[in-house]
Amino acid sequence: MIPFDTLTQAWRTERAQRMARYRRALAIDEAGLVLGPLTVIARQANDRYGAPYLAIEGEERRILALLSVAYWRTARPAVIVQLRRASLALARGNRPLAAILVAHSGLSRLEEDERIGFRLFASEKLLDAGVTPRDLLKGLGLDLRPLDALAKDYDPDEPRVPAGQPGGGQWTSESGSANLGDGAEDEHIEIRDQPTVPQTDPGPQRSGSRVSANDPAKWAECFEECHLILDRPKPYRSSDVNQFDFYNCMNECLERPA
Repeated sequence: MIPFDTLTQAWRTERAQRMARYRRALAIDEAGLVLGPLTVIARQANDRYGAPYLAIEGEERRILALLSVAYWRTARPAVIVQLRRASLALARGNRPLAAILVAHSGLSRLEEDERIGFRLFASEKLLDAGVTPRDLLKGLGLDLRPLDALAKDYDPDEPRVPAGQPGGGQWTSESGSANLGDGAEDEHIEIRDQPTVPQTDPGPQRSGSRVSANDPAKWAECFEECHLILDRPKPYRSSDVNQFDFYNCMNECLERPA
């Protein structure tokens, strides 16, 4: 645990710079998704193609904890779904769409208040130092149920893609196909020109994950048409049927004459 005096001294040192660039609403910059006094809510990472995305996998509790601290009320897990959509758009190179999706996350604008600034600053430092999101919210007297909702379907024995491989850490079926999912374990979704992904669901063959579009407006239109497929209930946890159907929907839409 970081001593309170250490936190306040660090805040005094960085306060002017951070408050000068205070973000009243969630925004995407080079560090990732930021809010308030440059607090990083979700870090920016790069996929195997070098495309940036928001590192949400495994950080859902941290994200909800920081948002709860910022607004001083419990952030609901539904915001994670919207941030995944923004991450998807960012990875496809459509930063304007990513910004729009973040803006429609349902969160109001923060007051530009140094008390909020210090709260976020201190919480980020504590989380980075090893304090768990649950302990942070419990110490602040905030509702823990959203964090419990994220964890209720957690199964530590379910196979994962090995670390260091594309999609490393994602839930997987026994055959090794990465799980896209609609639960808290979902990872950033890559939509690139790449070889067909092996399917784990029985049934007719589906096309692969080929999705491309040179027109950002067309891509955004197709994304809006198809993205709800990713949120459908799955027949079982490791099913990737939603992922394949989403790719097919995007491909068909992008190839449709204007």
